[in-house]
Parts: sequence; structure tokens; C-alpha cells
Amino acid sequence: MKTVLFAFVLAAIIPAQDVVAPAAHLQRITAEALKADVHFLASDELEGRATPSPGLDKAAAFLAERHEKLGLKPLFGNARLEGPMRPDTSAASARLTHAGGVLALGAERFLNTASQPLQLKQLAVLPAEAPDNASSEGSTASVLLHAGPITRDALARLARRRPAAILVTEPPAELPRLRMPLLRLTPEEAAQCTAGTHMELTIPEGKERFASNVGSFLPGSDPVLKDSALLVTAHYDHIGTGPPVDGDRIRNGADDDASGTSAALAVAFALKDRPLKRSVLFVHFYGEESGFLGSRRFVEHPPWPLKNMDAMFNLEMVGRPDDIGKDCAWVTGWTLSDFGARVAAVSATQGIRCYEHPRLSKMLFGGSDNFPFAEKGVVAHSISAGSLHKQYHQPGDEASTLDYENMARVVRGIAAAVEAMANDAVAPAFKPGTNWAEAAARR
Repeated sequence: MKTVLFAFVLAAIIPAQDVVAPAAHLQRITAEALKADVHFLASDELEGRATPSPGLDKAAAFLAERHEKLGLKPLFGNARLEGPMRPDTSAASARLTHAGGVLALGAERFLNTASQPLQLKQLAVLPAEAPDNASSEGSTASVLLHAGPITRDALARLARRRPAAILVTEPPAELPRLRMPLLRLTPEEAAQCTAGTHMELTIPEGKERFASNVGSFLPGSDPVLKDSALLVTAHYDHIGTGPPVDGDRIRNGADDDASGTSAALAVAFALKDRPLKRSVLFVHFYGEESGFLGSRRFVEHPPWPLKNMDAMFNLEMVGRPDDIGKDCAWVTGWTLSDFGARVAAVSATQGIRCYEHPRLSKMLFGGSDNFPFAEKGVVAHSISAGSLHKQYHQPGDEASTLDYENMARVVRGIAAAVEAMANDAVAPAFKPGTNWAEAAARR
């Protein structure tokens, strides 16, 4: 009943479009090709593609190779991979300055590999039982010290307060995944860390990347519009492993977001030899599940001028039409710009209904890698073809659960919209008078 009513309301908003047979280049997008890519990216071999992890590195290498075979141009200078370097914990060091003197700590005291190199000084050392607001949450202004035994879960809770580092005396046998350095002190050393203790922490940069954005582009053909770009993006990471469910620890992330990653590859394959007026960037982000790490790095170190990025198609969970029905897709932040309506008009010609989800479109605008771009003023939205199903972030999000025939049809509709927007002289725009339009004006 709700589906019928919603379809009626939608038809009143978006003019009907004649459905045409997919053009030859769109027919390159097949269920078989999408299935093959998802099955590799969501395989147990990649162990859930956590950031960082060997599985994520394998996925990055796979994507870079695919971009090369498609004939896409490297986006990062002469490279397709870009990201922060691994820290060299073999040369890490720390100095604790307290009332009794200075304590030097060598690399042997570091119990984990930090996510990035650090050059930090004068970090206040606070007891773990200090109030949350004393730990400068959201910054790198403090170090938390826990004296005595600590469980894995308790250590993970400390990490959620986002200190610059954590000091422990009796760490658990199995460590949680941490984004900050973890160091061991002796009980005697911990006892000297009284009020006023500060820490200097140094972790040099290594020679290998800990994670990479993968990026390439199709150059535009128009003398003026070729300097502008559309982005087709997806995050290729997931959350790795976790507590077993029916004996399975791997969170494979087939729908989230091997589906979007494979869809972006399929759009590139369909458009790779089309005469597009604008350039089109194809980017796969690392670390979306860890707080948009890859997309935030991208907008802070853009390989293409932000002011020339006209719109972003971020593909997020397009493999399971569980709750919305087949041949449908929805766009986040629908009311903020004219992007959604423009995509809907073109995708309708391919038999795909693109709409504003009554609950998720607004709620999830800030939930994926489009958001760091929108904050910079880029008209950036995510497109999904399903919902937050019950296998979301669970071992059950397996490649076998996706509907590849439906996925192929939806991706053809998206590819048609990308092509149309790349050739339209008028770029999408945020609604006037909004914070997003003001951010766009500042680009």
C-alpha cells in the first residue's frame, strides 16, 4: 500500500519519461561483470578490508590495475594510488616529563602500529578515569594513562575518547584495532605520572603507504568544460573482522560497499570511450568506515581544483533492493540541490525510478564520503539502491546476497545520468540561501 501511494506521489513530482533500450555502451554494464568484481572484493581472502589491512592493500592494487586496463588517466600526478604513509614504529620514541625528571621510551614500548606518522609535543598525560571533557575529545591534546589490568573492551572505550595516545601497564592479550599509539609503562613509571606530566611523541614516516585512495579520470573533450569535473566515487573499505556470528568473523561488506565500488568500475567501463565534455574522476576511498579518512584527505589535498568539481555521484550500497523494490534508487540530501531531480529525469529513461527516500535521504546525507565534499561546497550526494538491511556490518553481508540483475539495471541508469550531466553546459547547484550554497560560493 505504501509503495503504491509513494509511486503515485513521485509521478506527480517528476514528469514521466519514455523508457528507451539501453545504448550499446550502457549494455556493457552486466550482472556477470558486477558479480565477478563484488565476489573478489567481498571475498574472505580480503578479510573485510579494514583500514589499514593487507586485505585493503589487495583491494587497492586490484582497483588500480582495473583503472589501468580501462585506459583511465592517473589522477595523482603519474600515479593512481595516494594516501598517508605507514608510520615507522621501529624508530618511534616518546619522552615523559614529570616532577621527578624525564623518562625516555623507545620503540619497544609501542604495542601497536599507529595509523599515521606523528610529531607531537607537550601532550598532557591524564588518568583514564578523568572526565571525558578533560581528554580534549576530538583533538590530539592529551594522552590517557590506565594503570593496572585493562580489558579489550575497556581499552576500546578509552580509544573512543580520541586521545593522541594511550599508556597502559597491563594490556589485554588481544588488542582492539586502535587509531592511536598504545604504549606500555611499568607500574613504577606510571606512578610517577602525576598531575602536570607531559609527553612528547615522535613516530617517523615510513616508506610504504598504510592506505590509499585509488583515482583515475577520463579527460573531457570540450575546450572549456574539460577543466571542470564530475566525480563518480565509492568507498572500498569495510570494517574487517569482529566477534563470530555462527562461526564467521569476517565482515565481508558485499553491499557495503563492494557493490558501490564495482558499480563505479562499471560506469567507467561504459563511458571510457564516450566523447564527454566534462572530465570525469573515478575515485575509490579508504577509511570511510573510520570517519571518512580517505575522502577528507582528498578534499584537503585535492588533485583537481575543488572549485572545478561540479558534482559528485557517490555510490553507496546499490546491491540489495530489499525494502525499496526493484529498479529504484534514492539520493541523499534530495532537497538541498537540483542534483537528485536531474539524475531522476535521466535514469527514468532507463526504467529506473530515482527519488527522495522519505526517511533515509535526509538522515544519511552526512553518512558517507559525499559529506566532506559538500562541506567544501561541491554538489555531492550519495545514491543507494536499498536500505540498512539486517546484514549491515554483519558477516551475513556476503556476495551471494546481492541481486546482480537489478544492480546492473540501476547502474545503467546512473551511468546514463553521469553521461548526461558531463555533457550539460549547466552544472548542478545547491539551493540558494543554504549553508551549502554559501560554501560553494567560497570555493
